Amino acid sequence: MSKRERIGCFLRHTLRILVMVACLHGVVHEVRAQDGLVVPTAHPRIWWNAERLDRARAWWPAHAFTPSSDDPQGNAFRYLMTGETQYARTAINLLMNFTIPQAQLDGVASDDYRWSPWVPIVYDWCYDLMTPTEVSTFIARYNNYTSILIGKPWGGPGSEGNNYFWGYLVNELNWAIATYYENPMAQTFLNDALVTRWQNGVLPYFAVALKGGTSPEGSSYGLSLLQYPDMAFTTLGLMGLDLFNQTNWYKEAVFNTIYDTSVTPINSIWTQFSYGDDEQGPQVDARYHKYNGSFISVMADAFAGSPVAQYARQWLNTVQPTLDPWIAAVDSGGSSLPFSNLPLDYYSAGIGYLYGSDPKKR
Repeated sequence: MSKRERIGCFLRHTLRILVMVACLHGVVHEVRAQDGLVVPTAHPRIWWNAERLDRARAWWPAHAFTPSSDDPQGNAFRYLMTGETQYARTAINLLMNFTIPQAQLDGVASDDYRWSPWVPIVYDWCYDLMTPTEVSTFIARYNNYTSILIGKPWGGPGSEGNNYFWGYLVNELNWAIATYYENPMAQTFLNDALVTRWQNGVLPYFAVALKGGTSPEGSSYGLSLLQYPDMAFTTLGLMGLDLFNQTNWYKEAVFNTIYDTSVTPINSIWTQFSYGDDEQGPQVDARYHKYNGSFISVMADAFAGSPVAQYARQWLNTVQPTLDPWIAAVDSGGSSLPFSNLPLDYYSAGIGYLYGSDPKKR
């Protein structure tokens, strides 16, 4: 490394330290991270702004619940709703106990990382009650995990239809946002998520290979493409970067979900057409309702005022899925359009799936 490069590295590192210190003292202004994205200095950042928090707290008294002691995100949510610090401490303790076995870090991929999107969320939602030691300890730990896992070929660039890809993208994105002012690696993770993965990989993949909104991994693993980004991409939209409208794929995915859903309940259950890699058979388990329900609720909000949102609202009214409480708390409802207005068939061109409906059941 040349002398000029060493000086530049030193200055960048010094600037980051000054920003971290100033943020701790409340004197840092919000900064534009990239592409219109402005990261707030205050927590919570993920999923919430002041208006959404007020709306959720108005929702809470009629829907209050006591989370299980092993439910980190549920405990963090209750803390945000009520200010009861014991729930934040339960969530923080679970966070600090989160580790990934070395065998997974050395292996092809990590399920523990992919299956734990709550980790950056709990850090963000409970940040104000974490001690400086807890913050520094966990940042170092999770930076290491994220750096290792996003660098693996499996789930990396080129595998945009893979559920590991989406778990890694969303976790590093939420982690970058949650730790932006105190983590020297935050901008690196943000660049990887928004440029390397989203801009260079996902957008062209959605436009051609996945045109039509069908998830390629089938009716089990394929749900991850819909459910994983819900909170992360909504958060970016609140901060000025609307990914949902950078592609037509999410609007297509709303219609794909509508046509993929049985036109009447099967054995009293609204289900979806079983295709691709499906571990559940024709009666897809409760994940279908929760994952697709969360996705459709978020889409109804993201495209509010449009026919897409109105058809999404009709799906919610029809299926009545179970929603995670933090999603239900900000679902503001809206008008719907009947499915009878839609064509009887739908073609998902990228994957080559054609759906048809019985006109007598519309």
